Amino acid sequence: MEQAKFNTAKHEVREIADAEEMVGVLYGFYVPLIMLDDLPYRTGTRPQNVDDVENTRNNITPCYLINTAVPILNQVSAQSRLEDAESIIAVNKLYFGWQGPFINFKRYYMGFGNYVEPVNPNEFDVAADFPLDPWAILILC
Repeated sequence: MEQAKFNTAKHEVREIADAEEMVGVLYGFYVPLIMLDDLPYRTGTRPQNVDDVENTRNNITPCYLINTAVPILNQVSAQSRLEDAESIIAVNKLYFGWQGPFINFKRYYMGFGNYVEPVNPNEFDVAADFPLDPWAILILC
């Protein structure tokens, strides 16, 4: 059982790394994990609780991005944010041209050790989803 958990974690970390690399190549930024499974920018008819980049931008503040062309130590106090889409051209391209999802977690971390797929998630819950740790205790709804 322990080996299966190890293999699951190893596989999921590889998927996350591949998804981040794809985003980095397309947009020049590495994004927070919570963005990797986001749908494109909402066009108007999509419900508020859908996991999209607009939802993430509005509910996760600040949502920092890592510029792949700038050494990480130089970004410590000057990191771009998803909220900068109107003022920074590269972030605008990422936000309005998002081609995700790049991965599909299908699980949410709801805080306090509670890992569930909520029946009726609100938009903040959906925007804050993370992959499930294979060693975490699963609490079912």
